[in-house]
Amino acid sequence: MFINLKRKKQGINIMLEKILYLDHSITSLTYKELSFEPSTGGSLSYDISDDVKIEVAEQNNDEPLEQLRFLCEVDIRLKATNKNIDQDAFTLEATLQLIYQAPEDLRKELTPEFFAENLWFLKNTIHLISHQALSNLLAETKFRNIAGILPKSRIS
Repeated sequence: MFINLKRKKQGINIMLEKILYLDHSITSLTYKELSFEPSTGGSLSYDISDDVKIEVAEQNNDEPLEQLRFLCEVDIRLKATNKNIDQDAFTLEATLQLIYQAPEDLRKELTPEFFAENLWFLKNTIHLISHQALSNLLAETKFRNIAGILPKSRIS
């Protein structure tokens, strides 16, 4: 049996369809390795801040007039504890900035209320990109195997 699900072509849904993720960058990073050797066992604390800062960029002369960009900035914290010696193995704190693009005609619609109502949409991308960024950062450390246990999507 097939169920035909038709999308509702209404206001906000259309707006979200027009918003595109472009890129991301890590704007700040603190990594402290506190334990000398990785061990099996222990605990991992992974937190993406609920405080998401959003800024709609002014018109950039290098961009086509029909496009606008907005930035989304979030703080990420990751801490691993070594079970064998009951001390932190490492801490990592980063600020991640995501860049989105939308048609210029949506500028007036991208209000604080719009972002508050649709934060779920941005958080989905934030979590996916956070996983990728942390995996890439940890790949350069002796704790590279931890990246495999980080959640790849939002848990709540």
